[in-house]
Amino acid sequence: MSSRKISDTSSHLAIAMDTKKHILAMASIEQVIEHFRLVETFDDKYQQQNAFAHLVESCWNEFGPSHRYLKRLVLQYVNQLEREGEAVESDALSELVLRVSLRKDDVPESNESCYLSFQIPGKEGMDDPIDGWLRIRVFPYHNDVALRLWEAGAAVAEYFLDHPFLLENMHVIELGAGVGLTGIVIAACCNPSSVYLTDYTDVCRNNLRHNLEINRKWLAHHGVSPDQIAEGYLEWESFAHPTGLTVNEMNDDPAMVSFQRAQVLIAADVLYDVSVIDSLVLVVKRFLIQQSNRQRKEVIFAITRRNMNTFKLFLDHLRGHGIHCTYLAKSCDNLTKMFPCNFFQGREDVQVAQLRLTAFHDDDVR
Repeated sequence: MSSRKISDTSSHLAIAMDTKKHILAMASIEQVIEHFRLVETFDDKYQQQNAFAHLVESCWNEFGPSHRYLKRLVLQYVNQLEREGEAVESDALSELVLRVSLRKDDVPESNESCYLSFQIPGKEGMDDPIDGWLRIRVFPYHNDVALRLWEAGAAVAEYFLDHPFLLENMHVIELGAGVGLTGIVIAACCNPSSVYLTDYTDVCRNNLRHNLEINRKWLAHHGVSPDQIAEGYLEWESFAHPTGLTVNEMNDDPAMVSFQRAQVLIAADVLYDVSVIDSLVLVVKRFLIQQSNRQRKEVIFAITRRNMNTFKLFLDHLRGHGIHCTYLAKSCDNLTKMFPCNFFQGREDVQVAQLRLTAFHDDDVR
């Protein structure tokens, strides 16, 4: 085989894997097709169409993206071929088009789930990524926002991947963990002592437990034992205003134990409801006032700027409780992108902030 042919084959494999990563993350369909069509060394159109069909088929399984997404991907690829005056020549692509055309577009149901999959580098010192995929089950059409992956959750995970030393040897607790992506990535790649993921609805926690369990082997490959990452119940309102609990009951509660032990509290995309901001800030304050000269506590929030009035209200509540907010990143646009999902807003709208109990300075937050 000539060196040119070897180079072409390597190029095909690299582009195919890059495209597959985008499909499994349910990236924008335009972006997926653009990545795939970067391959310019196919011998003919039949070969290119065949490769596309087999690539989509390889993602069509029980741990794959939404079938609705894959159907749109196939039909949009074929539409683009037709706009460019090309016919469908590949038998594999023809069969795939027939398959998706026969699939009915029923009204999405709330219990309809699918998986987002990602390849993440190993801990520092590992030369190659672990051979395997981090899989996160999501419910795209459910009315519980905790069952989807949001911009700030992915962006802050990328932030910690670029700054793993911030959490090294730390006990970490996460508020509003949702589908669990951020905490799972932190546990695998930032070398914390422990990670405790919290949320409060039954449906969210069931899904969170599911995502932890299906990734146990992947976590083990990254050196994470089962006792280093767990999930639990923490509802902000009752936690901020505890009533009727004895000291012993509070000390026996796993979430309380993890809350008291943690040195770092993290949260992402939790500023979506003005009615919970007061309780959220009180939980943050309760965490920070536990610090001592021997143990410094800090809070790291990832915030997507959507409604500026909600954001301003959050900042006002922080001020009122003497909590100092400093930006670690005013935009997450320049981070190493590991999660190429099709989010509603870009990473330029996501900010990472550090919260501490110190004197507040107006010029820290604008």
